[in-house]
Amino acid sequence: MLSAVGQYRAGIGTPHDSTAASAWQVQAVRAGVPPVERTVLGAWYADGFGLKPDPARAVALYRDAAEFNEPVAKLLLGRTLLFGTGVTVDTQEGVRWIRLAAEQGVVDAQILLGDLYAEGQHVPKDAELAVTWRRRAADQGSMSALTELAWMALRGEGMSPDPVQARQWAETAAARGQRDALLVLASVYSEGLGVPRDPLRAMEYSRQAARAQESRVICSRPACGWNGRGTWDLRKRQPNSAASPPDRLAVRLPRPSPECSGHEWRGHLTGTPGTA
Repeated sequence: MLSAVGQYRAGIGTPHDSTAASAWQVQAVRAGVPPVERTVLGAWYADGFGLKPDPARAVALYRDAAEFNEPVAKLLLGRTLLFGTGVTVDTQEGVRWIRLAAEQGVVDAQILLGDLYAEGQHVPKDAELAVTWRRRAADQGSMSALTELAWMALRGEGMSPDPVQARQWAETAAARGQRDALLVLASVYSEGLGVPRDPLRAMEYSRQAARAQESRVICSRPACGWNGRGTWDLRKRQPNSAASPPDRLAVRLPRPSPECSGHEWRGHLTGTPGTA
């Protein structure tokens, strides 16, 4: 059954058909496949991928998979409860599921938990806990988390001010394509934090950040088309699926990166560390 899902979703040996892929996925879940497949199907119900959007059904599938200890389902369920997508808002329960996912190593859960503590949203503001969770995400390769750590080191939030460490983290993230890390470097050289003040170098980093932002805007236009198979296709000007690209509610489910590259559905539904 799962091979049929993959064939129809990717158009291997048969025309791409999101409706057929979803029908096979439903049958696979009914047949008792691993919990992660319930997470996948829940995401498809949430985003209307080959199915009529059904947020309540998505939540039920997330909860079912989460009860079987599926880590990404815990994050999706937690986010859904936190923002009230298809269910009544329950921030306490939402944060609990997000924390459980973070403890199981789901990078996006660690990033989100760090953001919540940094901003004091739905939890008491706690810069030290924000640092803890962002470090754990950065240790798994998250360049966005590393960039946030660089800002915190620069400002002395949740840790002692350390402009040298901030610059090193920002340089690492910038080398991996993280635009906001360039802004950290611009601040470092503009203000002379841990380095000799260098307005020209600061301006160059600012220009690089602006160019990166420009590329992002271009990538968000129809030229970067959603191909309905879990990736973004530069060759398509319009999505060939009725489904819209997933939003931030999904765990790095397909969305354009600064380079217009895409991610496959299944790889990021298993909590695989990424570079977001």
